[in-house]
Parts: sequence; C-alpha cells; structure tokens
Amino acid sequence: MLLIRSDLDFILAQILSSEAHTPIGDPSLPFGIRTVSGAGNSIVTGHYDYGAADHIFPRLTDPEFRAAENGTSYGQASGMVMDSQPRTISNLIVDQNGETTPRRSPPMGTGTD
Repeated sequence: MLLIRSDLDFILAQILSSEAHTPIGDPSLPFGIRTVSGAGNSIVTGHYDYGAADHIFPRLTDPEFRAAENGTSYGQASGMVMDSQPRTISNLIVDQNGETTPRRSPPMGTGTD
C-alpha cells in the first residue's frame, strides 16, 4: 500500500480532531478516531459519554426483556442467561442490505431460511 501526502494529511487531521474532541458538523459523516473506552465517541455535541463503557445506555422506551432458556431471562440482574442463539439479532442487523432486510426475509426457523 502506498500512501501519498494527502492521505497522511487526512489521517493527521483525524488524529488532531479526535485529540481535541472537536464536534463534527454532520454526525453522519465517517470522520474522527474513536476511543476503545467509548468516551468521547459520540460526535453529537452534548453527548460526550453516550455509548461509553460503564455508562447506562439512554433508552427511548421502556425495556421489554424476553425469556431465555432453562428458566433464565434477559431481565435478570445476575447470573448467566442461557440462549442457544444469542447473535440472531446482531446477524440480522449486519446482514441487512437493499435486497435482504428483515421485513423482506422469512422469519428464522420457518424452514425457508
């Protein structure tokens, strides 16, 4: 891979912006470097700790925790939750594109997936 001067200038600008925690004008643009802890990763002004480690994720609705397997539930405050397919929702979200969104795909377990 060959980097040219404009590539290095762009990378340096991202690093300097990240170090200064400079808000980005349009939060939908993929600019800036994120921290591992999540602190300062929200590029929306006033939301410095949103999504940071050890911070409660803000909710827009009341939570509804479904029952899991072997008498466990996602609503429990301690212990292990037994779920044989914990990544189903993550996989559905990642697999979305213009042709295969969950609303267009048959439900999992119907024999057509």
